[in-house]
Amino acid sequence: MDAVNIIVGIGIHDLTKPDQEIRSRKIKMHPQFDVGYLEHDLALIMLETPVTLSKNIGTICLPYDGPYEKAGTIAVIAGWGFLTEGNIL
Repeated sequence: MDAVNIIVGIGIHDLTKPDQEIRSRKIKMHPQFDVGYLEHDLALIMLETPVTLSKNIGTICLPYDGPYEKAGTIAVIAGWGFLTEGNIL
């Protein structure tokens, strides 16, 4: 995927009105990504310019290098897309 052709919409709640649009500089896709499957659809994107934080745009915390939570721990997750073919999340 060519980073030059990617513009990232940031702070989007309405796809027609992004808070910011920033061109990407570099994209690192998951090495096992395959467009025909629903697994490994993850990438890191380096932007041309910094993002301006606002009430709609914030940062996330990356996991620390420590032990993971035990199985059965209650957690909250968010996501979008497909769980399986034809099953939209």
